[in-house]
Amino acid sequence: MDTDLRRAAQTILVLSPAYLRSAFGTAEWAAVFRIDPLGIERRLLPIRVDTCDVEGLLGPIVHIDLIGCTELHAQSKLLAGVRPLRRGTSVPPFPPDIS
Repeated sequence: MDTDLRRAAQTILVLSPAYLRSAFGTAEWAAVFRIDPLGIERRLLPIRVDTCDVEGLLGPIVHIDLIGCTELHAQSKLLAGVRPLRRGTSVPPFPPDIS
């Protein structure tokens, strides 16, 4: 599993109550998070498929929510969510110019 996680371009988390109780699930997403903590490479793709509270370090990571979607809508949301981020997007300057 360790080798596969390091080689994978992306890792999908199928978020459900059972997944969130899994010790191995936590270890797997934490290993991927360590590689791409800012999510720039979109290595970690949480997908919520059942009602559950996503808390702790996993909470602020944007997930694809498929709860209540029709199959067609879920497919559309999933495909849109797994596309890589566009390269070359501008980042606002810091500190912002408020003059």
